[in-house]
Amino acid sequence: MCSSDLAHAHLELALKADEEDRQLIDKMWLALAEAYIAVAQDGFDQASHAYQRAIGITEQCGMRWYRAYYSMDLASVLTALDQNQEAAALLKEAAQEFDAMDVAYYQEIASSRMAGLEA
Repeated sequence: MCSSDLAHAHLELALKADEEDRQLIDKMWLALAEAYIAVAQDGFDQASHAYQRAIGITEQCGMRWYRAYYSMDLASVLTALDQNQEAAALLKEAAQEFDAMDVAYYQEIASSRMAGLEA
């Protein structure tokens, strides 16, 4: 998971833009900041919704790496909510996406975490 410093850095980035003028990337940073803060406060339901918003934005923007990476974070939240099947499915998708992008480091992490859930 992410540190409080990272959460506050993302929150600062998101809040720099006026609400009316926010671009999708600003909304993504805001959703991520909300997710990080929720995780830090054990608010896993709120974190799940915030990560889902951020992942939706990465899909709209075609940001494959970010989608896969934040899917791994969401999988951790879902595991905390005892939603292991959903977490494993996300990790499988992330591993496949990282493999397709030839990012072996994160592909291995996602695959290892998925195997841990399936064991």
